[in-house]
Amino acid sequence: MDDRGGPAFQMNLREARAKIERKMILAALKRWGGCVSYAAADLGISRPAMYDLMRKLKIKRDVRFHL
Repeated sequence: MDDRGGPAFQMNLREARAKIERKMILAALKRWGGCVSYAAADLGISRPAMYDLMRKLKIKRDVRFHL
């Protein structure tokens, strides 16, 4: 609990959002064998938005996705 009686969170909203975005993007890339276009469509975002998020979250296209 914090000093105001509410729960004390370990991360702020920005950190939580980045963590979830990273997890979802990596899962979609893995699901689609590294294909950014399909992964973006699966997540309901445009390909350019996907590349922007990948850049922001420092996610690189990786051979591990190509199974």
